[in-house]
Amino acid sequence: MHNVTEILLGLKNRLDSSKRLLIQATHGNVHWTRFTFNPPIPVKELDRLVNKENLILPEGYKEFLLLHNGVYLFEDEYSAGIALYKAQDIPNRLKQFQYNFGPYLTEDNRGSYPIGSYPNIGEIMINYNYFKEGRKDYMWIADDQMSKMGQNTFESWLDKLIVSQGSFFWEWN
Repeated sequence: MHNVTEILLGLKNRLDSSKRLLIQATHGNVHWTRFTFNPPIPVKELDRLVNKENLILPEGYKEFLLLHNGVYLFEDEYSAGIALYKAQDIPNRLKQFQYNFGPYLTEDNRGSYPIGSYPNIGEIMINYNYFKEGRKDYMWIADDQMSKMGQNTFESWLDKLIVSQGSFFWEWN
């Protein structure tokens, strides 16, 4: 498995000087997408946040935050793009998520926190209980179906997301 640094470096090597990428989407649609990378979070700040909020972060996700504390991927003229939040936004996003979805969560999904969002779809979630158990299916999306995203760690999800050019690859047959 490749690490997050290699995955993002591969993506950045394909971007033009304006951080854009020409992609082919479904049905032969070709369009430009933009990428916005935030600066890294300092290690001490991330450690403070993890301790204060009692967060359990997978290593790949920590690596991502230490490279880019938040990104927007595949933004285009029709969509704000896929967002991965700044670490500092997670506590408030979690409170908002629990307020909106708490009553609808299964016992399995209660140990989760949002790390990003798909526009008009839902929150990108990490199930930290699954991660603590060593499971490889800890990524899921909080949509109207509370969808699983296959057997994906953060690294494998990010890799497949980039290779699929922002598509919902876990729904492919």
